Amino acid sequence: MKTKDLLQKYARGRRNFQSIEFSNRCLSWRNLRAIDLSHADCQLSIFGGVDFTAAYLIETNFSRADLTAADLYYANLCGADLSVADLRGASLVCANLSGANLRCASLTGADLSGAIMPDGRVMPVGTILRHRQAIELVAHFN
Repeated sequence: MKTKDLLQKYARGRRNFQSIEFSNRCLSWRNLRAIDLSHADCQLSIFGGVDFTAAYLIETNFSRADLTAADLYYANLCGADLSVADLRGASLVCANLSGANLRCASLTGADLSGAIMPDGRVMPVGTILRHRQAIELVAHFN
């Protein structure tokens, strides 16, 4: 699906974009609240600053995607592939990352307050990762 087509359909009220092919696209600083991109292929795409609040991103392939400063507040990322994804400065507050692949993801500056991690533990409020913490956390899930 082309970026323009997705944005037009979203603007008209469509939220279900499950299983779409959306790799190698650029879609920065947009409002995509409550969008359903479950099972979509979004690898190598740029989503810098996108508002994914309460989005359904279940088993979405974000491998090598740029999600810097993205707002993933209350997003459902169960089983998502975030390997080698750039999540620096992203807000993952209360996001569900159960079973997500965080292998080699960049999480420096990410806010994980209340996030459910791949192993099921809930991060404490105020968990904003510094560089060393981000490296240790990602290493824990490898």
